[in-house]
Amino acid sequence: MTARRLPLFGSMATAGLSTMAAGIAIMSLPWSYLSAGGSPAWAGVMAATLHLPVAVGLALGGRLSDRLGPRRILIFTDAACLALVAASLAAIAIFPAMPWLVAAIVAAANLVSSPGNVAQSSRVPEMARLARMPLERANGLQEIVVQTGQVLGPAAGVLLVEAGGLHAALLAAAVLLSIVLIVDAALFPKFVARLRIAKSGRATTATTLLFRDAFLRTVIVVGVFLVAIFNSLDEVLAPNLALASGVGGNALAAFLFISGASALASAALFTYLGHRLHPMRVFIGGVWLAAGGFILLAFLPPSIAFLAAPLFIGGGVGPLWPIVVTWIQRTIPQSARGEAIGILSGCVLLAQPLAALVAGPAVGRFGTDALLFSITGLVIACAILTHTLIHPLVALSRRQAKTPTQEKPTSRD
Repeated sequence: MTARRLPLFGSMATAGLSTMAAGIAIMSLPWSYLSAGGSPAWAGVMAATLHLPVAVGLALGGRLSDRLGPRRILIFTDAACLALVAASLAAIAIFPAMPWLVAAIVAAANLVSSPGNVAQSSRVPEMARLARMPLERANGLQEIVVQTGQVLGPAAGVLLVEAGGLHAALLAAAVLLSIVLIVDAALFPKFVARLRIAKSGRATTATTLLFRDAFLRTVIVVGVFLVAIFNSLDEVLAPNLALASGVGGNALAAFLFISGASALASAALFTYLGHRLHPMRVFIGGVWLAAGGFILLAFLPPSIAFLAAPLFIGGGVGPLWPIVVTWIQRTIPQSARGEAIGILSGCVLLAQPLAALVAGPAVGRFGTDALLFSITGLVIACAILTHTLIHPLVALSRRQAKTPTQEKPTSRD
């Protein structure tokens, strides 16, 4: 590996490790509470408590990254997140009977870590150019690494709780975050800052740029539904299905692992073949494939569904984010790129806590089967909506993105 590629591959590695650490923490807390006899409704509230700060941090983090510089934001958020996870370990030792205190500390860690994720994503084009790698391939490879973290994180969170309790899970997350801080401090480079492109306020400019693009505007609409559906599956529906059907924690870990592994495989396939396909058609196909997985989960016996459904669900969602983020990076000027990524991510991820708040009480009130069939109907409707809104854009779009406006450099981070 040449020195020119070290920043890009180092950033990919830390993105994957931080995703894995977040997955361990976010999955281990509700599962620990639920498996200890907690109510599904309150487990949903706990999941919402953990997810809401992520959406807020993403929405605000892009603006901070663009103004203060991605390296400054990344290193600060790495250190702050590690400190808070360490504090959660201390809280477990001192107040073992207060799981909500631990959840509040981990929620704060999620809030401060999110801007660092935006900072990394906003500078992939510059690192890819330094590494002499096509942007589509760089985003695809980064998604593969992040998907690997998403595969290992939630599954490891469940297994670590089963083996050593919540303390073991959060200790593993702290070790991963320590590695992330060291690597980012050593390898993440400085970047040339750019002139501001709007005098009236950068948030308005970034939002305008997002909603001016028909594809990105549609992604925001359908993305809210998709994220709500997938979050209710992973955090509420699948754990309760595992308990209600008697398949247990190992089957839940297998479900999460297969889903993530399938997403990883489809992201890898898109990395090498996606440049030959129209991105909007791949986006539509991915949503329909995921809908097929929910149909299998609803109608197959649980022992089979927990193995077959995640293959389709993960395979469908794998290439979606590389498509979206590459489109942003090619159409949004660098001076607003971080904020645009943050606003889009934040808007979509706001559906996560809302889904957890709705799905948790719904299980207690109507049962897991009723929630499963309702969600299956929603994901089919979402696939129809996606096809209806995006398919006409395929004929109108003759290229994947426009070349962003060039801006003059002013200073360094």
